[in-house]
This record gives sequence, structure tokens and C-alpha cells, in this order.
Amino acid sequence: MSPVLRDSDGRDPGARPRSRAPRNGAAPAPPRPVSWRSAKTIRWSKVMTAQARIAVGYYDREDVKELLLDAVMQELDRH
Repeated sequence: MSPVLRDSDGRDPGARPRSRAPRNGAAPAPPRPVSWRSAKTIRWSKVMTAQARIAVGYYDREDVKELLLDAVMQELDRH
């Protein structure tokens, strides 16, 4: 593992600057993006099943394309 490079102030030059202003409660902090690697809600069995289906061309079938399109359209209608 390589060492972390520091600038003349001793800070990591690639690190995001931190705000030193105190929070006054006027606005909530924006949500932090969750890394897909650390997400505990990923159902890996579902991912592997989808990958296997892609490998054999399951999603290229006309009936499956129609089902996917219907599902996407229903989801868009909900929002």
C-alpha cells in the first residue's frame, strides 16, 4: 500500500475541504451517497441470476422485452 501524499499544510490534497461553519439547523445536510460496495440491501443472488440470464440472452426475447417495458412504464407512472 502506498503512503498518502500530503501537501505543505500536512493535508491530503485529494481530500474534500471540510466546512468549519457551525450548523444552525436551518437546512438538513444533503444525503451522503452510499457506495454500492457497502450497501447491505443488495441482494447478490438476484444480481447473479440477472447476470446468468443476460449471458444466455433471456432479455433479448420479445416476450421478456415487452414485460420489462411494461414494468418500466408502470414504475414511471407511479412517480
